Amino acid sequence: MNQEEREAQKLHDLLKAPKAPVDLAEKLKANLERQVRELDTPVVQPKRQRAWWYGLAASLTIAVVVAMQFNSNPDVVTLAYKHAQEEADLMGTIDGGYQTWLEAAGLQMPSEANSIALSKNCALGEQKAKHLRFDLPSKGTINLFLYQDGDNLPNIVQAEGTIADLSWLTDSPRDDIRILALYDSSVNKSQITQIIQSMFKEQLA
Repeated sequence: MNQEEREAQKLHDLLKAPKAPVDLAEKLKANLERQVRELDTPVVQPKRQRAWWYGLAASLTIAVVVAMQFNSNPDVVTLAYKHAQEEADLMGTIDGGYQTWLEAAGLQMPSEANSIALSKNCALGEQKAKHLRFDLPSKGTINLFLYQDGDNLPNIVQAEGTIADLSWLTDSPRDDIRILALYDSSVNKSQITQIIQSMFKEQLA
């Protein structure tokens, strides 16, 4: 295996290995620094020079891909939140289909909610969820996404911003229901937990 093939194999191995972006960036930096040191000689061979440029181009491509991958998830969350709000505003009130779903799941509406809006199915990443929004007096808005029947939870990174804070609620009283909450920064987690508990109140009694 010649020098170019070895460099290509190293970059291929870096792409295949499931490592953290910081480790990948450090390895790419070290790889480029080593190649620069090898070129720091009186005579630069054309083949080695080409390999250096290939390495530089591949490294820049990897950096762009990594940056796009790890910056896309917050955008997905923001768009899903915006879509959920718009769809909930459009429907306005709770409908019979959602009420039937709640009753089948053995859930009840929490009394803390001042007004309720919902969407039948809200896309969050590649998953579908039941979406319910609570407007709490003087406390802000809470959006709950309920996953039932063993649906896989979407893989979403932690995101913070002016629109909403993202938090997983892992203390759901039911194993077959997972809950994701999007909520205003003025709402704390204890308030959300109280609402979740009141939805399961009959089952916990």
